[in-house]
Amino acid sequence: MDIEPVTRVKGHLGVDVKVKNGYYTDVKVKITMFRSFEILLKNKRMNLTPNLAAKICGVCGATHSLVSIEALETANGIYPSARTIDFRNVTYSLADIMYNNITVAFLFEGIDFSSPLVATLAPSQFDKALNTYSTFRDVNGYVKVSDLMYNLYYKGEDIQDYIKIINKI
Repeated sequence: MDIEPVTRVKGHLGVDVKVKNGYYTDVKVKITMFRSFEILLKNKRMNLTPNLAAKICGVCGATHSLVSIEALETANGIYPSARTIDFRNVTYSLADIMYNNITVAFLFEGIDFSSPLVATLAPSQFDKALNTYSTFRDVNGYVKVSDLMYNLYYKGEDIQDYIKIINKI
């Protein structure tokens, strides 16, 4: 069984799972596309690497920047203090986890759970969503699960608000 691509964000990661008699016998993660980050950074001044690496990908710039800084430190025998690492972790969580996870959830993956797609591809699940009350309806304002699913579609109010915010940045 091949699972590829793993997400919509990147089309170059796959998983090859071998199943025999209902049991998993082997699993291999494969990268099916060479992105050539290393070539883009070849012959560049080392101090520019974090800035250049951050711009390679439109979604995960903080990750590339952080990893390039750590690679430079390792290559040069530099070991940051525990306080520096703590500061990086906080900064990383704000830059990468909050921004990227929201972007991925709303713009890349949320559509898979939106009402038009689920109603078409899994009508019984959409019928269930139409009749299921949202767990946190008093907090999020979605009375039924289907209300939330509608807002995961590109025409949904929440997505439109998010796009307006992103366009202002």
